[in-house]
Amino acid sequence: MEFVESAKTLNEFCSATNLMPIVQVARILFQSACALDYAHRQGVVHRDIKPTNLLLTTDGDIKIGDFGIAQQSQAETTQIMGVLGYPRYMSPEQAREDDVDNQTDLYSLGVVAYKLLMDQPPFAWEGFSRLMYKNLHEDASAVSEIRPELPSGLEEIVARAIPKTDS
Repeated sequence: MEFVESAKTLNEFCSATNLMPIVQVARILFQSACALDYAHRQGVVHRDIKPTNLLLTTDGDIKIGDFGIAQQSQAETTQIMGVLGYPRYMSPEQAREDDVDNQTDLYSLGVVAYKLLMDQPPFAWEGFSRLMYKNLHEDASAVSEIRPELPSGLEEIVARAIPKTDS
């Protein structure tokens, strides 16, 4: 992986005292989605998108790091199975140990967006099993319920990225 000098992880911007301006969050999400699109077109699913794996350069660009558990689609080699990734950003497919695809990374990016915009994850940590249950069966609070000043377009993007998967 390339060395990104003086870069900061997005984790630094996930607290109420250091939230980014909405325009900057939107730009970062766009750049991250473009980078993931490139990886996906190469047949690679990252499987561990989270704020600590998204690096903000001094020029304001985003670099995706830590492809350690990435999976190449259509690979003819043995794939690692089981629950992999950080639970708070894990997609429902990962939680169920189903096959993962590009949507897995987009879901995780949606959770990152939620955290960057709200200073909280979509689901509170109450232990691994409870978090996975909420992830699979409950709706996240709408971003407008927490920050009504956010543009409706951002709310729609986040809602589409982290849909409820089960009733």
